[in-house]
Amino acid sequence: MGGMVGGESKSHARGKKKQWKKPRIMVRVDMTPMVDVAFLLLIFFMVTTVFRLPQAMEINLPPEQAENTEIEIKQSTMLNFRVDNDNKLYANVGNDLPKLIPWDSLESKILERRTQVGTKLTIVAKLLPQAPF
Repeated sequence: MGGMVGGESKSHARGKKKQWKKPRIMVRVDMTPMVDVAFLLLIFFMVTTVFRLPQAMEINLPPEQAENTEIEIKQSTMLNFRVDNDNKLYANVGNDLPKLIPWDSLESKILERRTQVGTKLTIVAKLLPQAPF
């Protein structure tokens, strides 16, 4: 078996020393500063963000009372719209006779009446059951 004792290689058998590798230095990355920066940014953006207020139209509902309770509204502040079966639009103020108006002038009619009356404007829309809406 020629000089090998106990499974050693030929180089060990001749008396050469084994070169030892240097031990590895363990590198440890500390994550604490990164977490601190992340929370700092999170808090910064939460504090500096401008929240948009919800935009809603104010609707004045009558107080809950008996079903037959009547509420007084001035006729001069009422703007009535009616739509018939042929998709024609009629408008009138208070108890005046309804007049046929084009659909394009609906917004201008509301704005015109609002400048005359102010915030007390009451709009009533009446649709026939067979209207195309």
